[in-house]
Amino acid sequence: MRCWFEAPSQWPDSGVLLASFPKSGNSWFRFIVSNIAALTEGNPPVNFRTIEHYSPVIRGNRNLAGARQVIGLPIFLKTHFPRTRFFKNRKAVVVVRNPFFAVPSYYEYLRNAREKKVPRLDSFIYHWRYGIPAWAAFMESWDSAETIVVRYEDLKVDPLTVITKVYQSLGIFVPDRIVNEAIENSSRKSMKSSLEINGDPHNDNNFRFIKEEGENVGVEHLKRSILTSKQIDTSCITLLEKFGYL
Repeated sequence: MRCWFEAPSQWPDSGVLLASFPKSGNSWFRFIVSNIAALTEGNPPVNFRTIEHYSPVIRGNRNLAGARQVIGLPIFLKTHFPRTRFFKNRKAVVVVRNPFFAVPSYYEYLRNAREKKVPRLDSFIYHWRYGIPAWAAFMESWDSAETIVVRYEDLKVDPLTVITKVYQSLGIFVPDRIVNEAIENSSRKSMKSSLEINGDPHNDNNFRFIKEEGENVGVEHLKRSILTSKQIDTSCITLLEKFGYL
């Protein structure tokens, strides 16, 4: 019922949707592409506040106030919403992450950052709105020829190649020098430093948004029992296979 609130009131000419299930690497991707835009304009690296100029969140800002369209580059519009009729025929990049890690991370975020009352993790992973079935429904909604899929795991291994391919798919050339510098400006260390210095307008209770390498805890060790549960259907398993998580 609220899906029209999740779409811009007026689409930018160069607008590209940037969608992901929560805790799938959307913020890191936004930092990289926003730093590419900042470097192109000759501006300093972005932080958790200035990133809204180059890659605004749609929700709560349907007018995209403060957004900057850099000539020759797309402006990536962040959403965590499934694909709806209001997104039809719009170019989109979807960042996907192994749900056996994304869902537990989402659980921690909702409990500690948003202070929501949610079921225990052993129930949360099956929740229709938050758990692995929700991840599958989200990815199924975005499964179309108009979508460029970026696997978070591939982005970690070779960010230069992945980011370059995204721009190429959009018909845009960005020099390796700029992409590499943007990646460096978006490193875990740089983002953590930016967070400590400039803060995050979307995080008002000191939740540790950026984890250390190897600190993310998943439930992949429970994969077999989850997959054999009657709460995970065949369409979910098909999507897990499609994106390489089985």
